[in-house]
Amino acid sequence: MPFALKAVASETVVASGWSHWEAARTADLQFEYEMMYRGLGIGGAHASARSLDDFHVANPDGSFDLHFQPTADQVAWLLGLVTSCLKLGIARQREARSACSELDT
Repeated sequence: MPFALKAVASETVVASGWSHWEAARTADLQFEYEMMYRGLGIGGAHASARSLDDFHVANPDGSFDLHFQPTADQVAWLLGLVTSCLKLGIARQREARSACSELDT
């Protein structure tokens, strides 16, 4: 399986010229795009003070410690996000194929 993925990843894809935002807007998925983009970016690329929520441990005296280590705490949320992306994408693709087949008839 890893070799198949490497083969797909190495293929050259012709760029559509669309940004991710333009594609989301065209598919009427702006809200979903922004929610997912911000949700995924909060812990890393677009970190803020909110990002520390996942890494702090409150102590009984009111102080807190930071623990930066791998965690599976957000896996269920992330898999739910992936599921939503796939369901939305599949639904939009079906709509587009249906519209195209109606034009052909």
